[in-house]
Amino acid sequence: PTWQSTVNLYFRAKEPPLSEPIIALAGYRTGLVHNVSVPNLVAPGYAAGRDALVSVSVLGSVAQAESGEFLRAVRSELGEWFGPAASDWEHLRSYPIARALPSPVAGHDRSGFHHPRPGIRVCGDHCLSGSIEGAIRSGLAAAEDILSSSHDRR
Repeated sequence: PTWQSTVNLYFRAKEPPLSEPIIALAGYRTGLVHNVSVPNLVAPGYAAGRDALVSVSVLGSVAQAESGEFLRAVRSELGEWFGPAASDWEHLRSYPIARALPSPVAGHDRSGFHHPRPGIRVCGDHCLSGSIEGAIRSGLAAAEDILSSSHDRR
C-alpha cells in the first residue's frame, strides 16, 4: 500500500480544552489539525496533578514536524479551535509517523470491501478510509455482504 503520514504533537495545558473523553475531529478538512484529544480524561495518570495532556494529530509531511513554522501554524489553528488559552500550552514533544495510515486503494467502489473472486472478501481501512472507523465500517460491510449472500442461497 501507499501511506499517509501524520505528526502527533503533545502539549501540557493547565486546563483540559475538552470536558469529555472524546476525540474532537476537524470536520471541515481545510486546516492542519486532524483531531484533538485529552488522554488523561480517560487515564488520569497520563498527566500530573491538575494539568491536562493534549494530543494533537496532524496529517501531512513528516519532514515538516521539526520546523518552528509548522509548530506555529499548528498553535495558530489550535487557537481557532480553543481560544487564547491554547497559546499557553507547553509543547512537550512531536512524533512524526511516516506510515501512519494506508491510503485508500484506487478503484474500490467505496462499499468498504472488495470481492476479488467468489467466496473472498477483502476488507480493512485501506478499502474505505485510513482510520479505525474505516477498518470497522469495512469489516461490517463485508460481514453484511456475507450474511446477505448466504441468506440468498437458502
